[in-house]
Amino acid sequence: MNYSMAAILTGIITGVISFIIGSGLWFAPWAVKINNKAKDLPIWKNLPVKTFLPWVFIWGLVFSIIMAITYMFVKDLLPLNLIVKGLIYGIVIWVFKNLSEAVNNLLLIDKPINYTFLELANSFIGLSVSGILIAVLFGAFTKSLQ
Repeated sequence: MNYSMAAILTGIITGVISFIIGSGLWFAPWAVKINNKAKDLPIWKNLPVKTFLPWVFIWGLVFSIIMAITYMFVKDLLPLNLIVKGLIYGIVIWVFKNLSEAVNNLLLIDKPINYTFLELANSFIGLSVSGILIAVLFGAFTKSLQ
């Protein structure tokens, strides 16, 4: 297996696991309470779950593959062992993607603050786990290439 295939396989596996974790976080009792309070706001598209979930899954796969390919190029810049590398990588992605989006939401969109904080917490957990998965899986798949 070459590095590119290792990154794609890593991204696919990470995407599937992240979807499962993310679904668990979004449908957890504390999240459902916050979601229910925000569900009738006029900012949402009215998509049925059977339409919405497949698109979320597909985007999650694409995003995870992009993360894994990017990791392939930056992994040597990250310190320490695979778990710490992955955690740092996931947090950096979270800062650039979700933290900046949350600031934008708070400043420009009339989204409830508790919903924005729920998104921040869930995405922090999800991207931290995704970063660790990517580092560990990519390391395992490329061990024989090093």
